[in-house]
Amino acid sequence: MINSKIENKIIGKQFLGIEVFSNAKIEKINCVLVNKDKDELSVIEYYKFNSINEISFDKVNNTPAIITINTDKVLIKEIDIVEKNDLILVKKAFPNLNLDEFYYDIWRLTDKSIVSIVRKNYLENLINSLRNTFKLKIATVFIGIAPIKSTINYISQNTIDLNGRSFDKINNSLLFRTSFEDQSIYEISGMRIKGEDLLSFSGIVSFVSLNLGTGSVLELNTIIKNDFLQDAIFKTISRFTVFSLLVILLINYVFFTHYFNKYEELTLKNEQEISNQSKLEVLKKNVLEKEKKLKEIVLSSSEKITVKVNTITKSIPNTILLEEFQYQPVEKRGNNEKLTIFHENSIEMKGITTDNDDFTNWIESLSQQNFIEEVIIIDFGKNENKELAFTISISLNEVK
Repeated sequence: MINSKIENKIIGKQFLGIEVFSNAKIEKINCVLVNKDKDELSVIEYYKFNSINEISFDKVNNTPAIITINTDKVLIKEIDIVEKNDLILVKKAFPNLNLDEFYYDIWRLTDKSIVSIVRKNYLENLINSLRNTFKLKIATVFIGIAPIKSTINYISQNTIDLNGRSFDKINNSLLFRTSFEDQSIYEISGMRIKGEDLLSFSGIVSFVSLNLGTGSVLELNTIIKNDFLQDAIFKTISRFTVFSLLVILLINYVFFTHYFNKYEELTLKNEQEISNQSKLEVLKKNVLEKEKKLKEIVLSSSEKITVKVNTITKSIPNTILLEEFQYQPVEKRGNNEKLTIFHENSIEMKGITTDNDDFTNWIESLSQQNFIEEVIIIDFGKNENKELAFTISISLNEVK
């Protein structure tokens, strides 16, 4: 698993909660955009659409989207037993259900369980439509009223009105409601949330508190979240490095060559331009001084880099086998017309690990080194040999 600090940095601080619900057999959309500052959530904006085809967001397409499906395609049933085994509860609620065709989630109360199911093809088609048509970055999906369990303890009212459903906290009972108007306002940690927006907001609370559901919905969300994180990781990798040690050397080389050639040209014209001789001597002296300083800088930088590389390699656990180590890897190879571009102050490492925890702890320890600016996981997963392979990029602080 990706380190939690790295994961939080990749995911960001804003979240888009989306509820898809049915009103008169029409699928409508209620959304809430929320900002997370440390452990506090605050609502930025609300969005409402009368149909899926009307969805339109401004500058939030790349925000993690937490989807709650609360349409008439979701079947919810209460049963008067509480059981640890998910399959027993699902079979009790829906005896003839083909589990290969449905996703299910279970809310266990003190004296009963609420089982929610939805057809896989419906849910997957809806997810693909939101991703492909509206370019949403989906991070998690919930079905029915499942997310409400993350906020119910913060609500003082005994009856909670949602879109198309109500929940009675006293009797732990779920009721259907035909009215979508005049819904109550609920106060959650100082925020006032309307009942029509409560599920979309609760979905965000469930996501940030790592409550991703139960049963097959949890398996689905594990895949969805991993896909989201992998996509976010690749998008956060910088395509170009502004500074690199080799670029500095090349620039200084070009600088030196330019003035040295200028000096040679002026030398050939020395007999005709005697008056410029003093200027040429000064110029030559300045260039030679720059070359000397450059050599001193390169020597000092090389010594510092060696110390940093030794520190990194000594920190590698025994459970990690390093296959490749590149200092300042090539960003873009050059040709006769363009120079090769390298990553400045960067190290790229590839290898395999036999222990997830050792790998995570190693990444964390590297991130805490004062000479390391950032550690980015470029790739992590099983290779063709079923081994856990990884590729990481380490950005060093500028060599001084």
